[in-house]
Amino acid sequence: HAVVLLHRHIYNFLQAQYGPQKESSIVFPRDESWLSDAIKIYLQNRLPGMSVNREPQVSVAFCVDDHDTAGNADLLVEATTEKGYKCTVYIEVKCNFNPQACTNVGKQLRDKYMSQRKDSAGIFLVGCYAAPTWIDCDPQKKRIRKAVATVSGMQNVLDAQMTALGDPPEISVLAIDCGLVAN
Repeated sequence: HAVVLLHRHIYNFLQAQYGPQKESSIVFPRDESWLSDAIKIYLQNRLPGMSVNREPQVSVAFCVDDHDTAGNADLLVEATTEKGYKCTVYIEVKCNFNPQACTNVGKQLRDKYMSQRKDSAGIFLVGCYAAPTWIDCDPQKKRIRKAVATVSGMQNVLDAQMTALGDPPEISVLAIDCGLVAN
């Protein structure tokens, strides 16, 4: 049931009223903020005792350029060890229909969020959407490049970004399957 609830959180389900899909569900993904919320809920349930914050709760006190004033990581996970050492993990969440998913591991995650905190780590997470009933007229669906239409294709693109960055050990990249499953 948890998978079904997650899909209801990250997808819009509409009952078709007209056309060839009448009497079936029309499906299209919600934006990245919904995916970030779902991941936050998952992490809070799986990591009790750790702080998991979601933007705009997360604030980075600097910006890389004048065009990006938000300065917020999507998720921030913090934990303190018994000896008082603080561990910080920034998580940047993208969807495979966002063109920045193919380019922003270095610029956004490493250079923007992690550069001021040498004791931090980062995860660049991309949700890969594919649903047979995803409506063709949705502009998000049209933005997905063929190379990133699958989880393995997106993971290959992310791995190539990591190689170009010199495979920094403090950053992990992950493509996750946000496709619909049968109940």
